[in-house]
Amino acid sequence: MRDPLGRDQDFHPVPSQTFRLLIALIPCAGYLAGQGAPACPQPQVDTSGWIPTLAHSPKLDFLLPPGFLRHHYDITVGTLPPSQEWRREPFVTFLIEEAAGPDSLSKATLDRLPGVEDYSECLERINGVRVVIQAQRGGGTIFDGGRQWKSFDVYATFERRPGLFVRVRGHASTRPDQELLLAMVRTVRLQ
Repeated sequence: MRDPLGRDQDFHPVPSQTFRLLIALIPCAGYLAGQGAPACPQPQVDTSGWIPTLAHSPKLDFLLPPGFLRHHYDITVGTLPPSQEWRREPFVTFLIEEAAGPDSLSKATLDRLPGVEDYSECLERINGVRVVIQAQRGGGTIFDGGRQWKSFDVYATFERRPGLFVRVRGHASTRPDQELLLAMVRTVRLQ
């Protein structure tokens, strides 16, 4: 018996192994984005052409890659610590804030959260300042066009003086952008 297109109605094609594998992986596509970058060593990123940028609150300077724009919030609730944020589409954020904290750098860093992947951290000196740099995947989830995947995150805690810290938080949707954020952290110079 034939259908209106001339095919046998009893015929059921058997999908190839490759096709079956692709169909099986579609729900996991968000988790195939790759492994996160390590906090150290410093990634090999070309910073020529980056723009010297002065942040006024907190006071520091750093190099900003082309394409980033300063983000302003029109509404705030309460008194927030001094902070500034830059963004680049799609899904890349670089936030700097200053706040009082505990009496030691090791206690001022972000605690490792359950469920994060590819976590690493290291202690470095950047422009003479002690800094703990942390990298991971999964501090957040990115949703786009019906897909979702774990964010690629960077955290850096600079010790301005005992009990006062400058924190950098960066979030991206890809490992190359996470490496870009790690390179940006290493250009920060406290004033």
